[in-house]
Amino acid sequence: MWRVLFNLSRYVFSKREPESWRFSAVTLITTVVTVLFGFVFFFALIYLNIMPFFLKHPFVFYVPLFIFFSWFFFYGVKQFKKFVDELESEKNKSSR
Repeated sequence: MWRVLFNLSRYVFSKREPESWRFSAVTLITTVVTVLFGFVFFFALIYLNIMPFFLKHPFVFYVPLFIFFSWFFFYGVKQFKKFVDELESEKNKSSR
């Protein structure tokens, strides 16, 4: 599985593909990884009975979650701005 992810990331980040395709692939991969992280964490809370620990020590749960999702949000916003700027530059080139 790691080899598949490695080869996929190598293909996604190669310079041969246009930037818009790379943007959609990176967005898709980060979304899938986030959803899988959520499912794994949810089932770990249920089956391993970790929830009482997080209720006693909430910062152990909330601080890493806040850091992860804030990074994910700002990275997504940055990539989206880059994507929009690229589309506008292509539109300006075609209108000339």
